Formats: sequence, structure tokens, C-alpha cells
Amino acid sequence: MERQSAYRSEQARAAVLAAYDDALSRWPVTYETKFIDTSFGQTHVVVCGPPEAPPLVLLHGAVGNATAWAPNVASLARGLRLFAPDVIGDLGKSAGTRPTYKSDDHAYWLAEVVDGLGLDRPSVCGASLGGWLAHRFALRFPDKVDRLALIAPASLQRMRVWFVVRWILAAAVPRPSVLRSFRKYLSSPNSTEPPESAFESFLIRWRAQRPNPHYVPVISDGDLSRLPPRTLLLLGRDDVIYDTAKAAARVQSVAPSIKVSVIPDAGHALAADRPQVVNDELLNFFC
Repeated sequence: MERQSAYRSEQARAAVLAAYDDALSRWPVTYETKFIDTSFGQTHVVVCGPPEAPPLVLLHGAVGNATAWAPNVASLARGLRLFAPDVIGDLGKSAGTRPTYKSDDHAYWLAEVVDGLGLDRPSVCGASLGGWLAHRFALRFPDKVDRLALIAPASLQRMRVWFVVRWILAAAVPRPSVLRSFRKYLSSPNSTEPPESAFESFLIRWRAQRPNPHYVPVISDGDLSRLPPRTLLLLGRDDVIYDTAKAAARVQSVAPSIKVSVIPDAGHALAADRPQVVNDELLNFFC
């Protein structure tokens, strides 16, 4: 198991965590934070929503942390108890352990987090890389998952070459103009411009990251067919990482029990592009 910091330097880490705390200071609902001890290191979790409500674990995408869910938590916390961990090896407050994506180590880590939180069969929702982690967890530990929601999971198809090129360029040349263009590229051209504070946090994280050498494998047809019958797949019609129509057709052909919803005027960052539409879909599915 590889253990290294996701940050280029301690100064970079301090800048990201300052932006993290600033985002939490504007968190739209009352929250608490927890540190859960795991064999992979400590995991930081943001918790909010009514204690008696059904539990939902939220898994953010790459080069991110739990604050990525800021556009969604106010609505979701009306009917759900939310647990948003900082995924290990990413730009949050959790340990810097970076298992390869070819192993099940991320799934074992999440199982330890779920157990440490005292959750019994929570629902799980993941966006982008978090979607890959969510379905790996559900496949490895089906008895630990009630319902599963995947938001533009990064593992449905091979990523487009141009997207990979843009990602590498953004990591290699993290100037504000390059990163602003890349952030817009991830969204639909018809989506609302995100708040400037969201872009500033995005800029800080991208400049702070130590690039991850591991790549996410495409989920097999067999694994798609074994996902929980109560699974929701949300895709942005304008997603740039793969062809949304082909991805949706593949899922519907291989795993017809999965509910697929394609959201207009939304790109890969659809939870931020169309937060209310995504929130309504998730609340209708989980509540």
C-alpha cells in the first residue's frame, strides 16, 4: 500500500485546508466533523442532517474533498443524514494513503469508515471518481449498502483522449487562465457560472496537488450487472469525459434494473451545474 501526501508541499496543504475551513464557515446547514481511525490512516468526515434520518454517504470526485457537496447539502439534509468523508489520498483532511485503483483497498477503507461511524447499511452516492469508489464498495460489500447513486462515474467508458490531454495540461500548467478554461470545459456551456469562491478553491487545490499516477479502470459488463437493483445513474448530457448517450445505452443494455437519468444542460460537474435537479433526483430516490 502506497503512503504519500497528495500535496506538493506543506505550504500547499496549508492553503488547501484554509480554503476548506473557509468553505465550512459558509456551510449552509449545521454540521459536525469527525475523525475515524482506519488501517489506512485517519479519515475526516463532515456530518449534517437530522440524526434520525436515513444515512447517506457522499463520495467526492478527484482533486477534491467533502466541501464539493456544498451546492447540494442544504436540500439533501432536509431528508437525509449526510456523511461526507474526505477520500484518502486526495486534497482533504484525511490520510495521504493512495492505493492503486486496480485493488479493492478503497472499498476496504470505506468499509472501515462506515463501521467506524456506526452505520448499518447506509445508502451511498458518489460523483465522478467517487462514483467509481461507490460501485467498487457496493460490489465488494453488498451487505453494507442499501441504495446506490452514481453521478457521472469516471469508470463507465474509456475517457476521451482530448479530456485526458486537457487534464494533463491543467495539472502541468496550473495558471488561472488555464484552470478557468478547464473548469468551464467540465461544465455544460449552458450551465450557470459557479461562484467565484468555488473557482478560487478549485484553483488552490489544482495548484497544490501531487499528480496521482493511477488510473481508474472501466467497469466490466459483469460488474455492471451485479450492482444493487436499487441503483440510480445520473449523467450530464454535455459530459466531456465520455459519450453520455453510449454510456447510458450500455448500462441499460447490461443492467436494465438500474434507473438512468440524463440531465440536460449539465456536464461532468452536473451536481454543481444543475444542483437542484440533482438534489431532487437524489431525494426522490433515497427518501
